[in-house]
Amino acid sequence: MALKKKGLLRPGEASPENRVYACTRCSLRTSLLEGEIAPNCPNCDGKKHQWKPTRQTLLPHIHDVKSYIYSKSTWSDKLADKITAFCGNMTFVYVHCVWFALWIWYNLASKNPFDPYPFGFLTLVVSLEAIILATFILVSQNREGMVNDLRAELDYQVDLKNMKTIAEIRSLVSEKHEKPKSKKRKK
Repeated sequence: MALKKKGLLRPGEASPENRVYACTRCSLRTSLLEGEIAPNCPNCDGKKHQWKPTRQTLLPHIHDVKSYIYSKSTWSDKLADKITAFCGNMTFVYVHCVWFALWIWYNLASKNPFDPYPFGFLTLVVSLEAIILATFILVSQNREGMVNDLRAELDYQVDLKNMKTIAEIRSLVSEKHEKPKSKKRKK
């Protein structure tokens, strides 16, 4: 009995991971999910062959991409998301309006203002806050971009699977409808 090369699958064996495999004899590609049984190659007509893993992996079937990304995120990513969510609502606007009004009122009405007109310290604080908030928003947008990229990749893989299935169905239908050529007898 020949030794099996590492990573190769024989027909009937379960795939250890989500991956695209190529037939070692004819290079036909097939995609297998983890645990899925490797089929016989339809092009090799029963000849000995194995399935060689390619570099193309399949993403796991994910119903909720956002939750999947959130479960893989670090605490700093989660903090950035929470800060961005707070900054993107009206409470944030109301808090800032009250804060600016109190700051300006105190510094105009007080005999000992800590930030006299033209409010240079207020300008500095608001500028630093804008820089920090912009960073958090960019981090959060990058994570949303990752979610969108993952959704696009999943859509692409579903489209490929559907295209493969449609091609197989068309092939079967065309074989069924092909009529054998028969010779007419002359009398």
